[in-house]
Formats: sequence, structure tokens, C-alpha cells
Amino acid sequence: MFKKSLILGVLILSVFLTGCGKTDETKDTVEVREKEVSKRTSSDNTANQNEGTIRKEQSADGIQKINPKEKVDDQDKKLMVEDNDWRLYTNDRLGFSIKVPQKILDKNCGEKDGKVNFKIFEDGNKIYFSSEKVYSFKTKQCYSNSLDIVKNWRGSDYFFGVWEVRVNNVNNETEAQNNLKEYFGNSCIIDTKENAIQEGVFDLKLKDSKGLGCNGQCCLNYIYVIKYSDKYKKVAYWSIGQDSNFVIENKSNSGGFDFEMAESFQFTN
Repeated sequence: MFKKSLILGVLILSVFLTGCGKTDETKDTVEVREKEVSKRTSSDNTANQNEGTIRKEQSADGIQKINPKEKVDDQDKKLMVEDNDWRLYTNDRLGFSIKVPQKILDKNCGEKDGKVNFKIFEDGNKIYFSSEKVYSFKTKQCYSNSLDIVKNWRGSDYFFGVWEVRVNNVNNETEAQNNLKEYFGNSCIIDTKENAIQEGVFDLKLKDSKGLGCNGQCCLNYIYVIKYSDKYKKVAYWSIGQDSNFVIENKSNSGGFDFEMAESFQFTN
């Protein structure tokens, strides 16, 4: 009887000790898991805090802060920040780049600083450089600019500056001249070629083959730009007009962005 009681006591003690061991093991496992979860939670919170800080820095004062030379998307166009005034517009499809201002003066539609954002519209081989807003003489109000407005700006009641830049692929100078006749007039022919800032590119000037000027089919009484390159097999051309389109300051002698823009034009491929 005594032996049975002793054996039974040993079995109970063994079960008890085994249970205690499992309990301690379970506690250790739970503690380890809790520490791992705590670490992950802390790491996630830190990442979220950092992300929130970045977003806050980007949206401070409602203006996204962009580091110089950082590329940003603007209606599928490649724009690179140059400095506080300029961005570099690159069109890989047509193969050229040009500096454009970030803002221009507009006394009719400008914000508190009297300026509006610069705007670019693409239409096949034509690129329109203009402003974000246009002013209507008819309604005396400002409206958002659009591709339809810039394409039909001649004869409209809207007041705004615009460049219509055309870029065409050509095999030689003869093909380039044919393109120029369609735009400038049928009797316009290439007169002079001067080396442009970019190597392998020429600045072209035209003349009227018939000598009639504005009485014929080659009226050149305005500022225009023609870039031709046999190296890149391209010709680009546009009219600036009688004066600057994109004004810097509200001063009669302040000039505009137009000429610096034109000088920065380069073929890229």
C-alpha cells in the first residue's frame, strides 16, 4: 500500500513539474513575441513619422519644395528645376530642350505678386508656350488657358503671350526651306546662316526672293527664330512677334524672358 502511494505521488509530482516547465516556456515565448511586435510597431511608427515629416516639408505653405535639378511631371512633360526662375523643358519625342520661366508677369490675371504660372501645351510637332491664364477683352475676366485657346489665338478676343514652336525632321537644307516657306510665306528663302551656340546648329535668316516684303508673300516685320541642323536632321522655328511675350517685371525697360529662352534652345536627338 505504501509503495502504491509512493508511486502515485511521484507520478503526480512529475506531471506537475512538466506542466510548470511548459508554462515557463510559454511565458518565455510570449515575451519574445511581444518584444518582436513591439520592435516592429516602433519601427513602423518611426517610418510613418518620418514620412509625415517629409510630406509636411513638401507641402509647407501650399508649395511643393523641389530640389534643384530634380525632375517633376507636368502633364506628361519632362521639366527640371534650374533655379527659382527657370525650369528646363525637354521633349524627347521631338528631340529638343529649352529653358522656360516658372512664372511670368500678367497685370490682368496675376495673383498677389502680379504673376501667373507658365504653361506648356503639346500638339503633334507643335509646342505652345504660354501662360496659365488668359484675359478676355469681351468679358473683362480671366479664364484658364487651354490647347484649344492657344491653337486659335489669332483673331480671338483673348489677351496673352504665346509661342507656337514647330519642330520637323528634315534630310537637308532644301527640305528645311520648304518647311519654312509653308510657315513664313512662299517667297521666303534662306538668306544667311550663322553658327548657333550649340555645335552643329545654325541660326537662319530669311529674305524675300521677290523683294516685295509685306506687299508679297514674305512679310518679315517681326522677330522670329529659326534653328537648323544637318547633324540632327531637324529644323525648329517660331515667331516671337513685335516685342517680348513673357514679361519679367512691370517696367518699361525690364524686357522679357523671350530672348534668354530662345538662346537656350538645343536639339537633343
